[in-house]
Amino acid sequence: SFAVGSNSSCLTGSSYRVLLHIAMGEPNECAICFEEISEITVLPCACNVSYCHRCWDRALAASFNSGDYSSCPTCRTPIHVDFDAEACKLVFTREIVDEEDRPQDNQSDMEEFLRLLNAARQTAARPDDATMQRLMQLQGTLNAPAERAEQKRKDTIERLARQAIPAMTRLLERYHATHDVPINGYKEDPATALRSLPLPELKRELENLGRGTDEEQSLPSESIEQESAEVIRRLIETAASTGSLAGFLCSKLLDSPPCVCGSTLER
Repeated sequence: SFAVGSNSSCLTGSSYRVLLHIAMGEPNECAICFEEISEITVLPCACNVSYCHRCWDRALAASFNSGDYSSCPTCRTPIHVDFDAEACKLVFTREIVDEEDRPQDNQSDMEEFLRLLNAARQTAARPDDATMQRLMQLQGTLNAPAERAEQKRKDTIERLARQAIPAMTRLLERYHATHDVPINGYKEDPATALRSLPLPELKRELENLGRGTDEEQSLPSESIEQESAEVIRRLIETAASTGSLAGFLCSKLLDSPPCVCGSTLER
């Protein structure tokens, strides 16, 4: 999992608590999974609670997906997340919340919207232009917080993706250097490597490229070898380049490339 850092130079309550446990030779447990913590998770808030990296990351992700911000699972302090490409780790600081993003009391707008909407439904006549305009205005006001939150989530994901590009590039370059010989072989002669794969795998890839079920009836059926040879021929013919087939072969014949998240990439 990601190592966790902070821009703050002073220790928060949880960090001091972990150091105290270490100094006294006592185990320190994560407040979520209750496993012993071996590395300090420096929190950007003042919570006197300890988390392992895995639980902290998951808690932030859960709050991010369900609300406006990532937030501390204990005190709900909004957390700003960045990715340090040099250290290949997430960095957490306190989020500065814009005034317009703070929870708003829209109860009166909601009541007016429902009142006008119910009145319009109870009459056969179309609401007048002023009523329709007011309904649209109220709807826009009520929808604005959710729209801003969704845009902020998209902006955050795009920002983290941009920040992670240098680290991800380094990982892929190392992966390519480690597997240089087979990858170049897949590019230069994909047919040889394709022959090592089972026929169902080849058919699935041919279908992914848009040539599968419609043309399956026309495949030779005299022997598996002949059918495999024809599928391989069509794969090479259909693929945009030998590089695309090399990617498919890497996913089937080599270990998956590492990801900056600590897991592996999936094709």
